[in-house]
Amino acid sequence: MQLQEVFGFAGGAIGVYMAVPQARHIRKLGHGDGVSLTYWAVLLLVNASWLGYGLLIGSPSLIISNVLGFTTSTMVVTALLKKGWVAWLSVYAAGAVWMLLFKMLPLALITVLLVAMTFNRLPQIYRSIQNLRAGVASAVSMRSQYYLATAMVLWEVYSFLSGHISLVITTTTGLVLTAAVILLELAGRRKASRLEALELVDGN
Repeated sequence: MQLQEVFGFAGGAIGVYMAVPQARHIRKLGHGDGVSLTYWAVLLLVNASWLGYGLLIGSPSLIISNVLGFTTSTMVVTALLKKGWVAWLSVYAAGAVWMLLFKMLPLALITVLLVAMTFNRLPQIYRSIQNLRAGVASAVSMRSQYYLATAMVLWEVYSFLSGHISLVITTTTGLVLTAAVILLELAGRRKASRLEALELVDGN
C-alpha cells in the first residue's frame, strides 16, 4: 500500500464518523435549528462525486471512505428531514445516478466540479453567521466539526503525497472553510452564554 493511502484511510475513517455525532445531536435535541440542510444535501453530492473520482484514479481510500461517508451523511439528512426509509432509498438512488454520470465526464470538468464542490460549506458558514448575530447556540455538533477538521488535515497530507493538484486545492479550501465554521460556532456559543448570563442578572 502506498503511503498516501494510509493517510487517506485514516482521514476517511474519521471523516466518515464525523456525521454520526451530528445525527445523534439532532435526534437528541429533537430539532436541527442552525444546521444547514443545504450543506448536508450537497455533501451527499460531494461524496458521490469523490466516489466517482476514486473509481477513476483507482484509490481504495477514496472509494471506501466516500461509500461510507455517503451513508453517514444520509443519517444527518434524514434526521433533519425527519423522514424514514423512503428518504434513504431516494437518496441512495439519486447518489448512484449522479456518481455514474459524474464518472463519465471529462477529467478537466471533473476537476473543476470537485473544486467548486469544496465550497459546499458556504451554506453552513452563512447559517453560523446568522447564529452568531442572533446570539443563539445552534444544533451544530462541535464534536462533528472537530472530527471533520482532523479528517481534512489527514486528507491534506494524502493530497500532497499523491501529487494530484485537484486534491491539494480542494482539501486546502475545505480545511479553511471548516475552520471558519468552527470559529463562528464557538463565537456564537460564547455570545449566547453572555446573553444568557445577562438575562439572569436582569431577572434578579
